[in-house]
Amino acid sequence: MKLTPHILSTLVLLFAGLAYGQAQDPVKAMLPGVYGTEGSTVELDLKVENFQDMVNSQFALSFDTMILQYLEVSNFGLTLNGENFGEPGEGLVENGEFSFLWVADDIINGESVADQTTLFTLSFKIIGMMGDSSPVAFVDDPTPIEFGGVNGVLEHELQDGYVKVGMIDAVEEVITPHFTFYPITPNPIRESAQLRVDLPRNASIQLKIFDATGRQLHRSVTDLYAGTQIIPLPKSLFPAPGTYLIQLSSGEATASQKVLVVD
Repeated sequence: MKLTPHILSTLVLLFAGLAYGQAQDPVKAMLPGVYGTEGSTVELDLKVENFQDMVNSQFALSFDTMILQYLEVSNFGLTLNGENFGEPGEGLVENGEFSFLWVADDIINGESVADQTTLFTLSFKIIGMMGDSSPVAFVDDPTPIEFGGVNGVLEHELQDGYVKVGMIDAVEEVITPHFTFYPITPNPIRESAQLRVDLPRNASIQLKIFDATGRQLHRSVTDLYAGTQIIPLPKSLFPAPGTYLIQLSSGEATASQKVLVVD
């Protein structure tokens, strides 16, 4: 597939006959930062906000092929298929480039999705070494960045993502839309520790524990009331001294911290 740059989107907007009109808040497209261990698979959800009455969207993403191996794109939030993306046979992803081009079925009225909708999910295998880091960044080559609505070309705000090979070493709270995850104390853990989480509303919290190889050792789900809650972490959850990853998730939010268990 050959992705067409500005010419296609300009023609779309001219056809709609609405090249100028009422101002709209900037379209936001966001990728997260994630951590993973060597050989593991990581997923990055590309989410959007202010994606209202949209006629077209196009951009490219870049990543480091020495650290990440592209696997697939899935979890579509619009009517998408392989034709919307630069495909492996074109030599894009092998060079660390990923292109996206979408045009609405209804270019007169456009299409809308709710804030924080995932447009698509990128999956990568980590082939880098511990300590490596790869950006997953918005770029305008080979596909220029552009977002168009029924009122014309729109301003945009982009948040690049990243993949780091290793585990989070938290020194302050991790804030997500669904909860705030405070530093685990004490850390290192000799006998037991406490996990403190603050919830804006009642929620189910999933707790997972992974060892340094990425193997899952524990999973539990607890229904908690709004407010500050404490989850105990007895030493019995950890089979031996070493480094572990504590992961919390609720809804679409996930946060992790690293702990050290000692004798």
